[in-house]
Amino acid sequence: MKRFFNRLLLAALSVLLPAALLAGEAAERHKRAQAYYDKGNFAGAVAEYTKAIQLDPSGSSDKWEAGSAYLDRGGAYFNLGDYDRAIADYNEAIRRNPRGPVGSKAKSDREDAYRARRAQLDAESLRRAAAERQKAAVIDHYNIGIEAYQLGDYSKAISDLTKAAENNSSMTESVRPYLSLAYGKRGDKAYQAGDYSRAVADYNAALRLNPGLVNISASRDAAVQKLNGPKPASGAGAFGVKAPSKSGAAAFGVKGAPAAPAQDNTLVISLIIALAVLGGAGYFLYRKYNPDHMAVNRPTGFQAPEPGGEVPYGGQPVFYAAGGNKAAQFDLRIGELMDAGDYSGALAAYGTRHPADITDGDRINLFELHLRLGNFDRAGLVFEGIKGNAKLTGNLELYGKLAGLCYEKGQGALARRLSRGIFESLRQSMDIRNSPEQYYNFARYCEGQGDLELAAEIYRMFIEIGRDGYQDVLVRYNDLKGRAPAAPPPPSRLPQGGAKAFRSGPPPGGTALAGRYELVGELGTGGMGIVYRGQDSKTGQPVAVKRMHTVLKDSPGEYERFIGEAKIVERLSHPGIVSVHGVVEQDGETYLIFDFVDGRTLGDILKEKRRLPLEECKRIFREVCSAVSYAHKNNIIHRDLKPGNIMLTAAGEVKVMDFGLASELRECMTRVTHQTVSGTPAYMAPEQYSGTVKRESDIYGMGVCLYEMLTGTLPFSGHEMEKLKKARNYQSVSAILPWLPGGTDAVIDRALDPEPSQRYADALDFYEALRNL
Repeated sequence: MKRFFNRLLLAALSVLLPAALLAGEAAERHKRAQAYYDKGNFAGAVAEYTKAIQLDPSGSSDKWEAGSAYLDRGGAYFNLGDYDRAIADYNEAIRRNPRGPVGSKAKSDREDAYRARRAQLDAESLRRAAAERQKAAVIDHYNIGIEAYQLGDYSKAISDLTKAAENNSSMTESVRPYLSLAYGKRGDKAYQAGDYSRAVADYNAALRLNPGLVNISASRDAAVQKLNGPKPASGAGAFGVKAPSKSGAAAFGVKGAPAAPAQDNTLVISLIIALAVLGGAGYFLYRKYNPDHMAVNRPTGFQAPEPGGEVPYGGQPVFYAAGGNKAAQFDLRIGELMDAGDYSGALAAYGTRHPADITDGDRINLFELHLRLGNFDRAGLVFEGIKGNAKLTGNLELYGKLAGLCYEKGQGALARRLSRGIFESLRQSMDIRNSPEQYYNFARYCEGQGDLELAAEIYRMFIEIGRDGYQDVLVRYNDLKGRAPAAPPPPSRLPQGGAKAFRSGPPPGGTALAGRYELVGELGTGGMGIVYRGQDSKTGQPVAVKRMHTVLKDSPGEYERFIGEAKIVERLSHPGIVSVHGVVEQDGETYLIFDFVDGRTLGDILKEKRRLPLEECKRIFREVCSAVSYAHKNNIIHRDLKPGNIMLTAAGEVKVMDFGLASELRECMTRVTHQTVSGTPAYMAPEQYSGTVKRESDIYGMGVCLYEMLTGTLPFSGHEMEKLKKARNYQSVSAILPWLPGGTDAVIDRALDPEPSQRYADALDFYEALRNL
């Protein structure tokens, strides 16, 4: 019996001693934290309190009071100004010690934290409002200044442009060209009015801003000469001897010599004519023999600059030879800069050119420059000015260069917009009956670049007009019909036996896919193919049937990869996933069979309601996270989680679409059509831009979805999203919705961490963090 009690005692000690040791270590950590706190080292205090809590999660490290460590760490966070974390710790202290002194103190401190956070948010809101007002004022001053310059009110232009630069130093370089020109123009007005002192002052101001304005420098010298008086007519004046006046000569009986001035005038006129002829000849040779480059020359006939006129500058000032053509010199300089790869210098040179002087060739250059420099938003704006550009119409080489550059920079959508714009211009300026070769070459290029819809449309035009000289268009159109939604040609134009080849609708009535799925109507057309509503004759249940583009068959390897994925996805069975029943190959077509869901997408709901309450977000996310977690456990990654792929039924069910097969098809098509990345940019994780896809990529997409569901806006937008995502440059949710629970920012911040390993390891962990708010 004694031996039994000894063993029992040893067992108890083996359990209690480690716990006691941990509690003792936690208490020691708490004391260190308190010492840091007393010295004002709140960051050090937080670190030690955190270690104490890790050793004793009950937070009883201070005098065995439950929650005391959370209370004290909350105080340290409060002093650091991190009110969200302070509130979270106070809440935990209250939960662990609701009726004790720790809980009472935590409630009081929590109210202080709420007030401090509200004050912080108010101050931040006021600061942002002030910054927005200042930004708006700067933009107003800039726009008013430019408008005043264009209207000829140069004093107003100088005043407002100066204010824009003073209020925002980042505007200095944008303002500098116009401001220097405005000073020069105002100097010209003063010169013409005889106010030479004012003219000199304005010319000097212009030259300080841009020393390369050589015409203004010459005008300044002329104004200085006017101020100093006329130069002596002869060397005698320089020695204090007056030259004889006309009247004085007559008084002495000496006649003037009028022939000399006449000879001088004749020489001057002859010199001017000779220089003009030389300049014109030089320009002719330049236009004739100048190597072909992207810089497109201006038309001739451009007037010589008036006194004080601007001279474009780039990496260095551009100087004009006497009698030379200003536009030609500018184009030559732009061509040199672009050929040398100095795209920033070329863009800077364009910054000095007046908007009214920008030509079609300049717009093409600007489009290329913005693309090469990564200014894709600016390139998109310039596109509006070149899509109908006459210099592009029919110039397949130039178009190919621009479109190829778009694809190289990952701007496939912009390349397709460019193609469509050129096609519209081509159709307006050239009849396909008269210029079939232009259309045919353009269609072949579009096909090669993956713009299948446009290529098919052009081939259809050939079929409609019955061009016999291009026999392959029928075959090409037939090949493209399943890849891009294109209307069939008129029946009267179809060759015998061709009707079936051009069928674009579902199989003939009565035909069942795999002897099982009857197609009863078309639901719509998506990026991957046409979707029909079908009926499963075996189960009696409705199904959705997607007839996919046949582009995969162009790459047997990708097609086999897709079929292999099908075998995996068919095994998925989860109430929150739109199930895929398999792939059917019939009559040369490939069909994807999946559940039919009668409901609306979350994307459509957000368009209507803009944002959702937190509790509704939690309900939806519970099902989404469960579905994603299940798929991840089966080694299936969605790759494109977004509101448009989340369905809500009338009964309140939540289902995730486009899982597995459809996503794999999208990835395969991305590789086959030589695009850079697949997915929707706003919801893509940073690593997806380089082609890497992980489970954590889906977590990131869900983080963007949650942000949008709560706020009604996306965290990232524009053409620099990858940079913004890597820099975590987005507005916090609490700044938009300050009434949300503390900790909301932390939940979303972790999901949107640019480093995948720092995100939630599992989708259910994400939901658990959201549920606890």
